[in-house]
Amino acid sequence: MQVHRLGRDALEPSAESRATVVAGMAIVVGVAVLQWMYVVGPLLHSRPLIWQDSLDYIRLSSTPLRDLFTRSRPPLYPYLIRLLGHGRGMLLAQGVFSALSFDVLALAVFGRIGRGWFRYPVAAFIACTAVAQSISLWDYSILTESFTLSVNALALASWVGLRGSRLLVPALGLATFAGVLLRDSEVMLFGLLALGLAIFGLYDKPERRLQWAAAVCVAAVSLGALYVAVGTKRTSVYLKDVFYVRIFPFPERVAWFSAHGMPDAQAIDALATATPAPAGYAKVVIYHAADPAFSSLDAWFRHSASRAYLLYLATHPGYVLFEPFQQPTQCFNSVSSNVRGYAPRGQSYPRLIDDIVFPPGWLLILGALLTASLIIGDDADERLLVQGLALMVVSIVLTLIVWHGEGQEIARHNLESDVTGRLALVVALAALGVTTRRGTDRDSGAITAD
Repeated sequence: MQVHRLGRDALEPSAESRATVVAGMAIVVGVAVLQWMYVVGPLLHSRPLIWQDSLDYIRLSSTPLRDLFTRSRPPLYPYLIRLLGHGRGMLLAQGVFSALSFDVLALAVFGRIGRGWFRYPVAAFIACTAVAQSISLWDYSILTESFTLSVNALALASWVGLRGSRLLVPALGLATFAGVLLRDSEVMLFGLLALGLAIFGLYDKPERRLQWAAAVCVAAVSLGALYVAVGTKRTSVYLKDVFYVRIFPFPERVAWFSAHGMPDAQAIDALATATPAPAGYAKVVIYHAADPAFSSLDAWFRHSASRAYLLYLATHPGYVLFEPFQQPTQCFNSVSSNVRGYAPRGQSYPRLIDDIVFPPGWLLILGALLTASLIIGDDADERLLVQGLALMVVSIVLTLIVWHGEGQEIARHNLESDVTGRLALVVALAALGVTTRRGTDRDSGAITAD
């Protein structure tokens, strides 16, 4: 037997490999600079934006911890305000956590792709999402959005990156726990994710038990948080906003709810007739609880409105599917349905990169389809593709749930589903870019024998 070694060249990185490493390092440095310039750095000399909801969180921050779970808001953000204050320290914490969370997601997808040139632009795209104005603007506000988007990115990173690892269950459980303690709408997102995990387990036989264990963990935490939210009557506030703009202005809808137990219907119709409809905006019919004409309505909202509204949704599928597309948009206080209206004046952000990583939804889908037709690899990662597509479905369903559960600030409240859908699309696209490296003896520096 004669052994042939392929020489020094086979044992050293090729010029192509060195170029790939250099390109990767350049991308990392470039993303880090962008995140410092446009996410973290500006927060060092910025004042926090205080909104109406901010005042509520600040007020609750002085509540004893044991009582926070029974108040009008989820407890985590008020507790963070207690620890960090509601000044520049909170802004910096939000900015740093946002940048790191999207970096972790980028690394998870990068590692999942494994090899091939396409992993570099995909990872850079995801990391730069934290730089986009629609994401970074929330770092300036004393609101839950910044931390919520970061937690969602970490949850997605866990599902994508912890393939075959038992750490998946505690990682997703922790992300779920943090999410539902930040925002009530996170209960729906993680509840849908639990369903997605369970269905994905049917597809992914090698990891079926792991996926199902994660689904049970996520579902248990989500249902527990939902029980607390419903028990503390936090949902009645959101439901009133829905009725103000989508039920009370329409006599036929008022009549339906009146037939199903809603009191004071005649007074509502009279109030709606007396309320003007501003040009280009939806009519908003708001009653005053102190008015004797509506003495029974508040009690109905606290005890029976949720059941009646769910029955209405179940028996009116056309309303569920098409109401979000009505013009004018059936909501109020939504800054023309554009979250960038919440941005601080003069916020600096890289406009070109912002247009690339956070374009209009239709343009992102069109660009993804075009890119998919060009980069589909020799061995697409089917599991990663299914994960991305499943999350896209989750985001669409969540959009409908949030829309029908909120009457105002829809642009802000639907941001979670919007960002989740965008990231899911990129993950699905990344799965198509996976290539099988056709290894040769020279590529691997192998030792041959004959």
